[in-house]
This record gives sequence, C-alpha cells and structure tokens, in this order.
Amino acid sequence: MKAEILKILKKEKDYVRSVGKSIDIKLYKAIDKQKEFTGILKENMEDQIVLTIEDQDITFEKKSIA
Repeated sequence: MKAEILKILKKEKDYVRSVGKSIDIKLYKAIDKQKEFTGILKENMEDQIVLTIEDQDITFEKKSIA
C-alpha cells in the first residue's frame, strides 16, 4: 500500500500541480459550521479555486484558505 503525502498548497505552482487531484483545504472562517473540505481540485484561477465535492462544484477564495 502506498502512503499518501499531504502537500500544503501555498504557492501558485502548488495549485497548478494539484489540478485534477484530491486535496484537503482548511479555511480561516467556517462556512455552514465547516472549516475543512476535501475534494478534487477542478480549477485553479488567480484568486479562487473550484473543488468538486460529492459531484458539486464549490468555489473558494484563495485568501480564505488557511
């Protein structure tokens, strides 16, 4: 079994490299009482990312990611 290494996404190149992969994010401020999200990074934009979580696309502002 291959161990999965969690990579912290801080720089733009980290986001670019992770498109199409499963990622975990933590937010500074909770959304509907939730601060941690796991999903497939669908899209990386200048100030936002789009995660696919349970077949739903959710957009997060990069400045809100801890």
